[in-house]
Amino acid sequence: MEVGGGGGGGGGGGGGGDEGIDNMVDSKDIQQQSKAFDKITDRVEDRQLDATRVQEVLLRVLYHLPFLFVDFG
Repeated sequence: MEVGGGGGGGGGGGGGGDEGIDNMVDSKDIQQQSKAFDKITDRVEDRQLDATRVQEVLLRVLYHLPFLFVDFG
């Protein structure tokens, strides 16, 4: 799979027409891979946010936990 590349030189005879088709196919593959990667990264970010929220709640609970065991009597 060739990425990038640019216009290339002008032609040297027949057989060069397949390159444009290959580049279109590669471009579609890259777009599909990019979309799939975006979905995965979105899910990872969502899970990281969820994990951060859980950590914050746990820290709040643990911060207040010692007061539950203090004997004021």
